[in-house]
Amino acid sequence: MCILAMGVGFGPYARAANEGGGCVLPKAVDISVLPSASALSIDTSRSYKDMKNENIDTINPYDHGSTTYLNGYMDGTIGMNHATRLGFQKTPHGDGLCLWYDTIEINMTIEPKIVIAAEAAADDCMYEATLAHEKKHVRADREIVNKYAQVMAQKLSDGLSQRGFVAGPVPAADGEAIAERMRHTVGQLLDLEYKKMDLERREMQQEIDSLEEYNRVMALCPDYKPPGVKETRR
Repeated sequence: MCILAMGVGFGPYARAANEGGGCVLPKAVDISVLPSASALSIDTSRSYKDMKNENIDTINPYDHGSTTYLNGYMDGTIGMNHATRLGFQKTPHGDGLCLWYDTIEINMTIEPKIVIAAEAAADDCMYEATLAHEKKHVRADREIVNKYAQVMAQKLSDGLSQRGFVAGPVPAADGEAIAERMRHTVGQLLDLEYKKMDLERREMQQEIDSLEEYNRVMALCPDYKPPGVKETRR
């Protein structure tokens, strides 16, 4: 699965201040979304007992009376940070400022980690079956990041376009406050899209952890029985 990177310019080319004193963009706004992924790490050091009370997002698909255990899980995170650079210029008469978005860089990072119970990892069949299942979760994270790398740039552009890529003229004394508001708006728009991404991610991950999928994984290793467990479940 590839990780995409994109850079997009938004807005018309124009001068920083026109003859009438209004503010317009001197150049297109450069919005870049840069996804990256660290190498997959696999942890097999924890026992079933250690993992018994692990708090994971998966909604257990088995009935409430079933005895279940955890062979493994994907402990991945999707991080996001951004940097907003503004441009500014004094108005022709020097009594005001024009401010505009110059560049906005968004970094999205995936740090995938798979945890497999030590007892399951000691069995070649169950290790491979569990690893293959958990890698589906890793692929899902890459897919969602690839999708939202494109979505976020456009959504951010649309949101800023509604409010204006450029502000002013404003009194010079208010320049820093306006600049902070412009940066804050970027953060709010990105936070909204991140929450949408997180919800869609949870739904994708839950679809992978279906009862059918769990039964398929267990059927790959019919002879495997975890130590001290009579009923075999994921």
